[in-house]
Amino acid sequence: TPAPDWLDEAVAILMEPPEAQARHLESFIAAAKQRPRTIPGLDDFLRAEHPVRSAALATALSRGPKSGSGVQMMVADPGAFPALDSFYGQSLLVALFLAETSGDPRILVPISAAIAGGDTFDQWLASNGEAHRLPGDLPALQALWDGWLKSQVLRRGRGGKP
Repeated sequence: TPAPDWLDEAVAILMEPPEAQARHLESFIAAAKQRPRTIPGLDDFLRAEHPVRSAALATALSRGPKSGSGVQMMVADPGAFPALDSFYGQSLLVALFLAETSGDPRILVPISAAIAGGDTFDQWLASNGEAHRLPGDLPALQALWDGWLKSQVLRRGRGGKP
């Protein structure tokens, strides 16, 4: 869709069963603890393309077999594309963070509508952030994200225990 990749994935993951969501969160938490420098800041993450569009993955796919239908599948070793380990979990966490911080479990609806109308997330935040109990710019949102992430996810880790 024309939506940013994080938003597409967040919406898709929110429709997955809790067990699948938990696997995405576990992958993100593991990556954040083992390779914290590979986790992009919120601003970079919100602008990033999906990791499967990376040059390394494109090269790997170009070497693989192609079907007449155009469908292509590749099985990769764990850790072959490190950003993939954390992307889905971070997409889900951003959605949960926005919902919790705004107090609106449907916060992705007005964000999606604005983006579909041609606005960027930054523009939506500047115009509508405060009305949804969110800051009006990404640096302020980054500060909230950092605090939320540390308190809700990284300190608790698996099982939700401190």
